[in-house]
Amino acid sequence: MLKGEFNFELALYPYSGDYQTAEIHKEAISYNFPMLYNTSEPNNGFLGPEMKIFDISSDPIILSALYVDNGKVIMRLHNSQHNEVNSYLGNIHNERRFIETDLKGNKTDTITGNISFKPWQFKTFEIVQ
Repeated sequence: MLKGEFNFELALYPYSGDYQTAEIHKEAISYNFPMLYNTSEPNNGFLGPEMKIFDISSDPIILSALYVDNGKVIMRLHNSQHNEVNSYLGNIHNERRFIETDLKGNKTDTITGNISFKPWQFKTFEIVQ
């Protein structure tokens, strides 16, 4: 049993319509895991309006983990809806490949762009060059 003093935080998010249209799941993730960022001095380079490491074409697919394990870059995505979702997983200049793995890191498939997620399904990928 846990002992000690704990602090909890509660947030209310009013919305109209159904929870899927209001994207409650995304709002909860944004609230619990605020965006980390870094600033630098101005320079003469051009970054453009957005910067992407990779591109996921479907809004219901959410990045839930991105980390390095034994020198391998691992990405975990999940479908945040109760229906099947087809998506495209791409990257800048096609410099990287995505290899689907199980949770133990065993390779199961190489992704060539299109991926399908069952309702609430998680998928793990190794990002390789």
